[in-house]
Amino acid sequence: MNGAELLRHFLTAEKLSQADFAARAGVSTASVSLWLAGVSRPGYDSALLVQSATGGAVPFVSWGAPPVPKPTAAKKSAPRRPRAA
Repeated sequence: MNGAELLRHFLTAEKLSQADFAARAGVSTASVSLWLAGVSRPGYDSALLVQSATGGAVPFVSWGAPPVPKPTAAKKSAPRRPRAA
């Protein structure tokens, strides 16, 4: 089972609403809803919070590799001109 399936099973078994679980885990209800719908998945920190809030029933690794943030392109500055004396 993947993270969303495990979380759904956990919520059912514990008779928890998405809002109750979100409060327990320290995440937003909207995030929990998006995870369960498969629209998104938690990042590193949130996946660890879910693992902790479920007592390990939904392990960090069940979500697969969290999305890696895209590196921002470094701005190239214009070459500096020497100041006129």
